[in-house]
Amino acid sequence: MRFVGSFFALAVILAGCAGDESARYARDGVEYGVTEGVFRGRWWSYYERGVSFSTGKFYDEAVADFEHALEGRSRDSWQARTYGLHFQEYFPNRELGVAYFYQGRLEEAQSKLEESLAMVDTGRGQYYLTQVKKAKIAAGMIEDGGSPEMGVNTGDRVLIAERDLPLLIEAEDDLGVEKVLLDGKVLPQRTSGTEQSYAQELTFMEGQHRVALDVQDLADNTVSQNIAVTVDLTGPNIGIFSPLVGEVTDSDSALLHVRVLDRNGIDRVLLDDVVIAEAKNNETNDLSLDTDLELKNQGENRFLLTAVDNAGNETRSVVRVFRGK
Repeated sequence: MRFVGSFFALAVILAGCAGDESARYARDGVEYGVTEGVFRGRWWSYYERGVSFSTGKFYDEAVADFEHALEGRSRDSWQARTYGLHFQEYFPNRELGVAYFYQGRLEEAQSKLEESLAMVDTGRGQYYLTQVKKAKIAAGMIEDGGSPEMGVNTGDRVLIAERDLPLLIEAEDDLGVEKVLLDGKVLPQRTSGTEQSYAQELTFMEGQHRVALDVQDLADNTVSQNIAVTVDLTGPNIGIFSPLVGEVTDSDSALLHVRVLDRNGIDRVLLDDVVIAEAKNNETNDLSLDTDLELKNQGENRFLLTAVDNAGNETRSVVRVFRGK
């Protein structure tokens, strides 16, 4: 009976220890540091338990398990073979870097994350590498060289004769570009590299529009640029005051008097493919001109008058003069 009583007391003590150990790795009613099946002491078991520890924010225990896992298999992989025909995702270098980050071990975190990304480029790895760099900047471990730079292939004002506008945006920063925003929407990027390039195509209705661009670096410095976009789908207006419609003359010439209007500016006016007027600095919206028409034929003489606006839209009109009586 004495032996049975001692055994019972030992069982109670062990059960109490087990209970304390379980409570140690529980948070908000959820137990962490567990594996799906039996813990086999193999590299995949350590990795699975380490992920569980890390999810529960038990980073010291997670680090120990990831380091054990790396002793058994050192490379990150989407498909790591465990035993038989069983495969699983396996990213001990990346997850160890994440755990180091939350421990404040930033240099080690960056080293492990970069090592993981060299093996397999993952969005999670890129995200935490960016967080590590931002933390190092905030801690003064990295000095920022200034605000980012941005280049756009359109300039500050765009006038187009179509609804679609291809846009090439280039951003650069000495530490890394965290994000680029187009009209307040963050453009997708995998990395926070020092150079980013985006090819976008915007579609507009006819009229005036504004495009807002913002670039933010890892030190939270931001540069902005606004682009005024005008979509002009309408050609210039041509008013022909002379010669009159159906005009008849016995002279060998006739006076051409026209007026060309366009709200976005006139570029040039042509007569039978010969430029007879060109707007200075492309700033003229209202252009009047006179010229002589040489009448070579008896009977009807035809001339093609073309007006081109600054967007490239064309309006054509045929001028007819009858030579004779």
